[in-house]
Amino acid sequence: MNIFRDPRWGRGHETYGEDPYLTGELGKAYVEGLQGDGEYLKAAACAKHFAVHSGPEALRHKFDAKATKKDMYETYLPAFEKLVKEAKVEAVMGAYNRTNGEPCCGSPALQKILRTDWGFEGHFVSDCWALRDFHTQHMVTDTAEESAALAIKNGCDVNCGNTYLHLLRALEQGLITEEDLTRSAERLFTTRYLLGLFDKTEYDEIGLDKVECKEHLKLADEATAKSVVLTAEQEEAEGSRRGRSQCQQPRGTDWKLSWYLLPVYHCSGGNPGCPWGGCAGILFRGKPSV
Repeated sequence: MNIFRDPRWGRGHETYGEDPYLTGELGKAYVEGLQGDGEYLKAAACAKHFAVHSGPEALRHKFDAKATKKDMYETYLPAFEKLVKEAKVEAVMGAYNRTNGEPCCGSPALQKILRTDWGFEGHFVSDCWALRDFHTQHMVTDTAEESAALAIKNGCDVNCGNTYLHLLRALEQGLITEEDLTRSAERLFTTRYLLGLFDKTEYDEIGLDKVECKEHLKLADEATAKSVVLTAEQEEAEGSRRGRSQCQQPRGTDWKLSWYLLPVYHCSGGNPGCPWGGCAGILFRGKPSV
């Protein structure tokens, strides 16, 4: 849900672009598709990275993103607000950076917006190793125990990393209370109940044979064909006699690059054992023919 404001960021292809409204609309549809509208959630969708995470990538673990209130509410927050209020997204992930001085995974200001102003009731998760950054990069705490305490007392229910291994010592040192732990545990078990993990659901009988199956690949191909955007060639824009349009497609080294962009998180297309591998297989089953 991050806004692509500067092309030097390097991760613009992972976003929906620079328009907060479009980002919100596309994100809402994505979340609704993931979570479904049945008695149980199909999946617990997660909106990331909250908030003002748009580079610089190399400095994200110690960078303080300073944004005016106007910029926050016009640019960086609207898409997240839509996902919380309208799509009822079940989880939100915090960003690595600080925003206006506070680390995003331990920010009272951002939690007030998320839970008090917008009424978010799901769980909050840190980006991977973001809590370690508190005492090694941002230098807002001195120890892992202090970092764990800052995060859990400010709404971070799950730590992707190992800093929450220090929660017991944080409790023994009086940095947190049992109520802090109980609050997060209740949120996490609520998500599990909403997913139907303690009941029998309609999703229990879906087997691995449905992962990247021919039926789904055919549907993905149809959706891709119907959503292709046609662009006029330069000569046509200048009044060429040919008067026809053609689809933009990767060529030469661009095509090779596309294979690096699609299967992210160390996966390759066509590998059903990889949770991301299907993405490349679904989007490109060979070079495009249009």
